[in-house]
Amino acid sequence: MKINENYSVSKDSYNWILTFCSEGDINPKTGSPTVTTKITYHPTLEQVLNKFIDEAADGDDMLQILHQIKEARKDIADFCKSMKS
Repeated sequence: MKINENYSVSKDSYNWILTFCSEGDINPKTGSPTVTTKITYHPTLEQVLNKFIDEAADGDDMLQILHQIKEARKDIADFCKSMKS
């Protein structure tokens, strides 16, 4: 289930899984984009969503961080709406 363009949530038998995946610049040697993937495991959905907010809030100043948290909460709200339908 996608939260936004870079983050998704899934579940296995034991954990909730938060996956970050982003394509970067084109590698001149291979001609393919570099791909960054980060996977974290959490016992509850609440912890996954809190981690998502923590990851989203990576700004340099307080106003930027507050804006990023607001955007992350909007993404979570949209994600929750999509789960209901």
